Amino acid sequence: MTIWSVEPSQEGTPCSPFTLRPDRDGHGYQHFQAEFDRVREYGRPVDASDGFRG
Repeated sequence: MTIWSVEPSQEGTPCSPFTLRPDRDGHGYQHFQAEFDRVREYGRPVDASDGFRG
């Protein structure tokens, strides 16, 4: 899995992504995978009430 930051760095440039692999990053990979699974399970699609134009 590759993690991308949505916030720019302090210099105003995009932050570099980083990649986690289960065979190399064990605990960190499991942590982020569990978080993403929770977001997918309990998340909902965005709509105009979130400030996005339709």
